[in-house]
Amino acid sequence: MPIPSTQEILLLCLVLCGINIIFTLFLPTQVILKKSKPTVKEWSFPLPTLSVVTYIQNMHFSLEDNLKQLLRQNHISMEVVFVNHSGSDEVRTTIEKVIATSITPHKVNIVDVASNERFNGMRNKKYAITLGVKAATNSYIILLSAQDFPISDEWAHEYGNLFRDNNIVISYNSYQKKDSLINMIYRYHRVSQASFCIPLSLMKIGHTTSGNCMGFAKETFMDVNGYVSHMHLPYGINSLLIKDVVKNTQAEIGQLISKRSTVRSTSPRFKEWMTELRKDAATAKHFKFSMRFFLKLRDIFDLSWIALLLIASMMLPWHMALIIISVRCVFYSLVMIPLSIKLDEKDLIKLLPLLELATIFFRTYILLTSNSLFRKKW
Repeated sequence: MPIPSTQEILLLCLVLCGINIIFTLFLPTQVILKKSKPTVKEWSFPLPTLSVVTYIQNMHFSLEDNLKQLLRQNHISMEVVFVNHSGSDEVRTTIEKVIATSITPHKVNIVDVASNERFNGMRNKKYAITLGVKAATNSYIILLSAQDFPISDEWAHEYGNLFRDNNIVISYNSYQKKDSLINMIYRYHRVSQASFCIPLSLMKIGHTTSGNCMGFAKETFMDVNGYVSHMHLPYGINSLLIKDVVKNTQAEIGQLISKRSTVRSTSPRFKEWMTELRKDAATAKHFKFSMRFFLKLRDIFDLSWIALLLIASMMLPWHMALIIISVRCVFYSLVMIPLSIKLDEKDLIKLLPLLELATIFFRTYILLTSNSLFRKKW
């Protein structure tokens, strides 16, 4: 087999570089250019009434602080429904303590849910949330996990503002900031997800969520029978609900991209994060064809960047390799730096190349092992 000439290798590298640049500019720039909808003051225009359904199962170190942050929201027409799913007495005591010590205008309700023997794992969680949604008294629901906390007191107000024109509202979810490399990888992965999924949602190609927080009209939830169609699946609690809504109704979906609407989750352990990636991969198999196509395109994009790095660094003169790789990195930085700033992840900028390679490595690992017979149980 003849050895490729330098010109042929250079042409291949230029093609791979072009694929990367086109994909980089095509989707993420739409997030950067999207302007947040001006927030309407509640006293100048009535906003929808909201019920925040907060799922609580286990006691954790930040539970009390997260619940207090939720009760500090400025949205007037709001109730909070705490779904205590088979929680210990300590969980119930903590919820009652937060309610007693918080000065809040919001109506607060606790729904105690015992485990149902017909379900297990995520199926039981879907069952518990369904009971919480049914117990909510307002027209619009925001789902929130006890591990999540809004970073702004205007968070619920941002949802209410977008609910005026939409049946479903999706916001950017990330992780609590910590000074560690693994935490930065977690958060960069969420930025990377947002750069891909939010544009597809804006173009109405497909909709998915990055995290545990989303909002919907209660009537819309009931119209598709909630989680019934995928109750048997141990994943997809939000994304598969959106899929059913889009498929069976004429719902309008709004996308929140602002610091005020951001929710952050308690930073997970590495094993928990990998489980989350596996669930995302399993959920993606149930999306419609156009969404699955773009997800595969992202995988091709990832692999083309790795191929470009390897081929250019091993088979081209160093100055040619340096120029091609630098051009690709410049275009990628021109997109990811303003996107990171917009999503309040500025501290990630200094390690962008390393974080990108780490994210691609983990995503490729999940892609190659998601169908393994030896994968761990969820």
